[in-house]
Amino acid sequence: MVQLPDQLSKYQMDDSVWEDAVQEFNKKLDKRPLVTIHLGDTKVDVLKIGRTMDTITLWLVVKEKDLDAVDTIPFTIKGEVIFAEDSDTKVDKMIIQDLLYDKDLGIFSEKS
Repeated sequence: MVQLPDQLSKYQMDDSVWEDAVQEFNKKLDKRPLVTIHLGDTKVDVLKIGRTMDTITLWLVVKEKDLDAVDTIPFTIKGEVIFAEDSDTKVDKMIIQDLLYDKDLGIFSEKS
């Protein structure tokens, strides 16, 4: 499961805003030349994210022996929201830019 920034709970977002953001991020994931990231000594293939109700899920491939280690890593989304005109709480569009797993380290900002 992906943790959501606390700030998002203060915003009003239609399901379509979430669905569009997830779909666009998955397109970005599909365009990567490599799907493997390194979490310490563990190799993880990040496939896509999904959304069910208010939960963002993460589709990964990892060796069975590494499941417990990966399960303890907090993932969170990084992005921006665009508000509807004349509102500071109603979100018109959300852009998921990265999936962070260590402070400022994300799947698109991983150090080689």
